Order: sequence, then structure tokens, then C-alpha cells
Amino acid sequence: MDSVSADPQLTSEFVKFLTAQLKECREELQKANQENLTLKRQLEAAKSSGSNEARVDMPSEDSETIAFLQTKVAELKEELATTRLKAQADSQDAAAWRARSNATMPETSQELHNLQKRIAVKKLVETMRKELESIFHKVPPDSVVDSRVEYPKFRKFMQELAGSDTHQNVLAPESRVVYGRPKLQLLSEAARGACDGVFAFFGPLLRWCEGSSHNALLFGPQYHYALNGGSADGNSWTETTEWTSLVGKRYEIFDTDPSGEKLVYVGTFLIHAGPKSCSIEDLNEAHDSAMVRALASRTFTSETKSQRGKAKTYLPALGEIYKEGLGRFHILGLQRVGFNDKFFDILRKAYHKRDKARASVRCRSETVASIDWDSPSSQESEAIGALGKHAREEEDEDAGDGAGPSKLPRSGENDEWNLS
Repeated sequence: MDSVSADPQLTSEFVKFLTAQLKECREELQKANQENLTLKRQLEAAKSSGSNEARVDMPSEDSETIAFLQTKVAELKEELATTRLKAQADSQDAAAWRARSNATMPETSQELHNLQKRIAVKKLVETMRKELESIFHKVPPDSVVDSRVEYPKFRKFMQELAGSDTHQNVLAPESRVVYGRPKLQLLSEAARGACDGVFAFFGPLLRWCEGSSHNALLFGPQYHYALNGGSADGNSWTETTEWTSLVGKRYEIFDTDPSGEKLVYVGTFLIHAGPKSCSIEDLNEAHDSAMVRALASRTFTSETKSQRGKAKTYLPALGEIYKEGLGRFHILGLQRVGFNDKFFDILRKAYHKRDKARASVRCRSETVASIDWDSPSSQESEAIGALGKHAREEEDEDAGDGAGPSKLPRSGENDEWNLS
């Protein structure tokens, strides 16, 4: 039975067989009923063929015929009962197998979908690999730098490079939280003015140096991948400039808190150039799935809604490219050179305001929940209206303190896929 239930096609065939058996039983039952009726008519005719006196002197042959018919009727009734029980059992068995077959269909469909997806990703990876290899073959050998040697040197350099040590270092991470979610929101006009509009959040692409260093490393894709060919020769891979163009500039940097659930402001950073065209293998570390997803997300470019809809297929393929060591990225150094107190104070005040507003809304929600909504009094009705109006006003005020897009694309917003 277990082998049958594991094979949807065999299960379907077995259900068809049971249905045919049920149909055959019903036909036999109908035939038995017809024979029963015929025998009953013959019996009634035999009983009414003579008078009561004649019945007493009825020949022995007629008595034997009636006895035979009565016996036959009893046999048919017994056969009919047996057939009905068998038909009922077959019907229940067929229903059980039909239910089991229907239950296995969704699992089979999902397995087929996953298999098709894996095949599609495998084909994409092969295509991407060939296009990248064609690019690497064009790179002059004398311009290739051994990143396995350069990366440890640069990491040590950034770790030992002096970083700004401000009074904000003694604050606990929760004291530097400026947003209650791990995503960069819209900045108010005042906040943008305090930082000259130059700020960024890199998510998993940012790694802090070890020890007491206040500096960090930043990883950015060397190439973009565009659908329908991004370069003049039709190749889907095009070299990026957005990361190398950051060198020598200062940015106000955000990062997630230790819990990964909130956003903190970490300071002003000067960006240094580091090793180019590196791969996961060059890091000589276990690959970080979050960083691989972030690299894939920053690599994939889409201009239309249709192209963005294909991200769930292309992002896993790009992730595989990075895990194989074919995906290349630049490494930059972030040296902390200060802490923008004015910028931080504006963000912190806005955060406290939002937090206070949320607490007020929760308090009002508890008040509203205690009201008898079926038959509120006139005072309760006025309170409901006032609460709704006040909540909308605070919501409108809070919308202005949101956050503006940084001049750099944000990571981690389209990471709705997993790497196996």
C-alpha cells in the first residue's frame, strides 16, 4: 500500500479499478433484484392458481416447485445482502483511495515546480558562467592582482588605521538607534541638510574590522547583470563604476544593531580604495549567505516590472555564481573620521517622537478596546471620534520625518530568496 500511495499514477489507476468493480457489483445487484421480482411473481401465480380445497390435495410436484422457489428466493436474498455489503465496502475503499490520491497531488505539483526551478537556475548559471569567462579572457594577465595576498594586507591595514574615537563610543547600541526597523527610511529635510544629503546603509555588504578598530570593510559588485544584454556587444555583464567612485568621499553611515532588528547611526566615514576583482574564495573564509544574497541583489539590474518579476529566478543563479568564486567584487575601506552630532540629534529626536506616538496609539487602542461597541454611550462615541482624528493628525506629522533615499542603492530590500 505504501508503494502505491507514493506513486500518484499507480494510485489513480487503482482508483479507476475500484470504481469499475463498484459498477460491476451494482449491475449484479440490479440483476439479482430483477430475478427476485420474477420469482416472486411466479410464486404468487402458483399460490393463486387453485382454490383452498385444491391446495390440500395439491400434487406433490407442485409442492416441490413451491419449495424450490422459496429456497431460491432465500438464496437470492442472502446473495443480495452479501452484494450490498461488498458494494458498500468497495465504495468506501474507492473514496479513501481517491482522497489519498487528491492529497498527494499538491505535493507532487510542488516537487515538480521545485525541480523545474532548479533546472532553470542551473541553465542560467551555465549561461552566466560562459559570459563571465569570455570577459575574463579579455583581461590582460599583467593587470591581474593576486587578491588572496592583497586582501589580508588590506584588512590588516584598515584594522590598524586610526579611527575616530568619540564620546558616542561609550553609548550602548540601543542609545544610538534612530529607526525601529532594519531599513533606511526617508530622511526629513532637516536631517538631509545636516549631512549634506550624503548618507548610506549597506546592510550585509559592510563588515567591521576585528578588535577595537572603529573601521570597516565594504564589498561591492564589480559587474552588473542586465537582462537582454547590458553591454554594446550584447553581453549581459557590464562593469560597474558606482563603487570605485566612492573612494575619497565621506558618508554618514547607518548599520543594524546587534539584534539586527533596528537601525543605528555609526558615524562619518572616509572611503579608501582596496583590492579589486576579488572573489569569495579570496577571502579564505566561510561564505556568508547574507552577504552573497546582498551581492546578488546589487548585481541584478532591472528596468521594467516584467524584469523585476524575474528576480526570484535570477537572484539564486547569481548567488551560485558568487559561491563558485566566479562573481567578482571590489573591496573598499571605511575609516571613521567623526560623528555628526547635529545629524544624530535630529534623527534621535524624530525616533523618540515616533516611539512616543506609537505608545500613545497603543494606549488609545487599549482604551478603545474597552468600549462597548454594540451600544456606546454619547461620551464614548465622542471619544472614538476624537481618537481617530488625533491618530490621523499624528500619522500625517510623522510622515514628514521619514527618510529620503540615499545616493547609493540600498541593500537587503529584495532578498526574498534562499541559497541552499
